[in-house]
Amino acid sequence: MRYTSDEQRRYAFRDWLRAELARLDFYQRRGDRYLVSEFARYATQKGARVEEVSLGRYLRDDNPVLPTPESCRELARALERHPTEVLMQAGYLTPDDFFYLPGVTTGPAELERQREAINGYTYLPEAIRSQMQASLDRQMQLLQLPTQGFDDDADNRGGNGASQSASQENAARPQEIIQAQTTILPPSAQPTPSAGANPPAAAPNGVRATGAPPRSNGE
Repeated sequence: MRYTSDEQRRYAFRDWLRAELARLDFYQRRGDRYLVSEFARYATQKGARVEEVSLGRYLRDDNPVLPTPESCRELARALERHPTEVLMQAGYLTPDDFFYLPGVTTGPAELERQREAINGYTYLPEAIRSQMQASLDRQMQLLQLPTQGFDDDADNRGGNGASQSASQENAARPQEIIQAQTTILPPSAQPTPSAGANPPAAAPNGVRATGAPPRSNGE
């Protein structure tokens, strides 16, 4: 099966493969040609199966073709590259394929170990490596949120006494309002304070409990 993909990808892979052959000294400057036969034998020595005819198709000037994913892995073995790098060059992998979302049962220690391992993936572009690390960081933050909330509650326990006292005081206020006498009702209709309740503070002479000024005799 031939993988032709888009034209830009095919030519980009051809140029990348040419650079790799030049890196391994399988390019002859005189005559401007690549040593395809020699590289095919070299690949066999490395335990990789790279066909000479197929290699010529990858490298040709006009209408180059892409290798299959299986051939990319064989090329990676011959070039001493990670298979992921060759698959990315051929367009079978994209940066989005490296969006990493750990399982919900993965603990912080394992997440940290994976993050350190990703730092060593030198075959990955920096942008992809950063994206994978960011995914791990987000998962670690999610795991820490419940713990942080619990710790914050524990830290604030020392100040909860005042808050609880204020809440109790606010809860008692409606009862005090009900028990306090008012000048709107006649004395016979005033509510009787319950047992144990503190009597209302006496008002100064000449001043009603509501704070209103005393009435004159001419009223």
